[in-house]
Amino acid sequence: MYAAAAGTWTITVSGYNVPQGPQPFALVVDSSVPGATDLPQVRVTVDDGDAGESASNKGGVRVTRTGNTSAALEVAYLVSGTAVAGSDYVALSGFVTIPEGAVDAAITVEALDDQWHEQPESVVVTLAGTPAYTLGSPAAGIVTITSEDPAPDLAMPALTVPALGTPGATIVANSTTRNQGAGYAQESQTGFYLSLNSTLSADDVFLGEEAVGLLAPGAQAISATTLTIPESVNPGSYYVVGTAD
Repeated sequence: MYAAAAGTWTITVSGYNVPQGPQPFALVVDSSVPGATDLPQVRVTVDDGDAGESASNKGGVRVTRTGNTSAALEVAYLVSGTAVAGSDYVALSGFVTIPEGAVDAAITVEALDDQWHEQPESVVVTLAGTPAYTLGSPAAGIVTITSEDPAPDLAMPALTVPALGTPGATIVANSTTRNQGAGYAQESQTGFYLSLNSTLSADDVFLGEEAVGLLAPGAQAISATTLTIPESVNPGSYYVVGTAD
């Protein structure tokens, strides 16, 4: 057996000693041509692109192969997206095995339940190449995790400040931040701004902020925050506007 160079080959069969014809014949060529492969091809399909925090609401993708199914095939994959493994969903192994005799295997995305309302987050499964197979298209699938917890709603029902102040001096703002929503509120910041009117706008002067801890539905935090009036502020009448994060 000889190692043939890459390129286009012409095979000619000549019968040098055929006493009586025509003479049937068979030709077998066994070659390892660059670019040719008997490897299976794998691709991804999305079984369920939405996952919720309840145990029964799982998402997932499916890895499918073509070709010979007489042996099990281990497929590697990478996981990315905005969701955090171990915090937002059960961490994935990075490998899935298509069993012997089967053409596909499922990768389940199971969200982890918590008490916080969050924006939708993504889990992206992308196949990784190995010598055992080739990659087909599509090679990636996305599952979106949606929070099933009610949303918090932070408001500031009370805010009082001194009637007089001077540029460069400090004032104390007494405020109440309340969670009037049905869901738990994570740690947040209540901000204070100096404004020419009672409506917060982009050109208002930031004075400072107060950290607010976790708030259960209906709970509130009362704070006394020391704020410094910038020396650059012109004398006049101003509002102190508070905003809950």
